[in-house]
Amino acid sequence: PTGTLFILSKITTKPAEEITIQIIEIIAIYLLMYLIIKPGNKIGSSGLIGIALLAYGAYSLAGFLWFLPILIAVILIAYTDIFISKPIKDADLYRIRSVFYILVIPLCWLLVANINASNKEIFFVPFLITILAHLSIIWQGRSREIKREKEAIKNAMIYHSPAWLRSFFLILFFLPMLLILDQRLSVLLTIICSYLGILVSDSIFWLIEDNVGQNWSFINLLRLRMGIVLLITLIILMVNLCFYNRAVV
Repeated sequence: PTGTLFILSKITTKPAEEITIQIIEIIAIYLLMYLIIKPGNKIGSSGLIGIALLAYGAYSLAGFLWFLPILIAVILIAYTDIFISKPIKDADLYRIRSVFYILVIPLCWLLVANINASNKEIFFVPFLITILAHLSIIWQGRSREIKREKEAIKNAMIYHSPAWLRSFFLILFFLPMLLILDQRLSVLLTIICSYLGILVSDSIFWLIEDNVGQNWSFINLLRLRMGIVLLITLIILMVNLCFYNRAVV
């Protein structure tokens, strides 16, 4: 609701013609997400609405570059079995509660970037890392699910990739976005920080989960994952800010 209120506060101050365009855009983005997500039947209606709202917010408040990671992540989840398997029953669908703990940190970075519009590129790296770190952790969760259920699956090596390799694959897949960022950001540092952000977030989460997480509830594990990703992206933002400020000076 907070994110929706923020978006509404931005568009309702615009002329009627622009508000009409914004309404058309949000409908178009919702339909796009629906057409991508619905055939896979992995994400429930409430989760779909949450994703569509974040996608619209990213496109409306920050631009196409910020919309693209969400679009690609949704396609990967919907059309591959690496991250989420197709549930047997509707009760197992990803709904708003599960989706919320994935989307809330990217939403925060999006809102901060919008407030600091002149330097918004500096916040794109933590925004992207939050999405990729969650994908990597979910990927490992899927791998463990396959092993636990002794599920025979093609290309099993891809599913059971270690954290360093998962991080590499994800960075490689999203690399073009990092290469076209503001030149005041060091390209090499940005890529290294992004890789380490995914790797460290993934490793810390599963280290805690393996040692003490077995007795935790599903929601507490989601909160743990969210907290770890937030902490790591804050650290990476601080590192990038140091070099960014030097470049500006």
